[in-house]
Amino acid sequence: MKRGLLLSIVLLIPVCLLLWLTTTESGLRWVYQQSKPYLPAAFIVTRLDGRLIGPVTVNNIEYQNDGILIKADKVVLDWQPFALLAANIDIRQLQIQSLSIVLPQEKKADKAVTLPEFHLPWRVSLKDIVVDDFSIS
Repeated sequence: MKRGLLLSIVLLIPVCLLLWLTTTESGLRWVYQQSKPYLPAAFIVTRLDGRLIGPVTVNNIEYQNDGILIKADKVVLDWQPFALLAANIDIRQLQIQSLSIVLPQEKKADKAVTLPEFHLPWRVSLKDIVVDDFSIS
């Protein structure tokens, strides 16, 4: 009887941890904090709300690379996180408010701006995207 109870407790701990990570806002914030070392230093997020299983709301995002500045006031992401198990990123809806891209001011007009390359080991599916108030300068 004691073995069965001990085994149940040992199995229950990872299940409770997984539920906390995926279904609570504090779990989402903990996952973000753990992923910060893998993100570029120039990637700044002011506020993160929601749950890992979605939807996730991110406020005041900023990314800067080679003089290019990308900012958004608010991004709402609704996705299927379990699709990651099949090597898919399945985004149901992406809403971006006040997206601003500022390109570097070069004195030479003939120099082309190159964006960074992304090589993802997953297939990406984006079903619905809405961008409000877009500017590029």
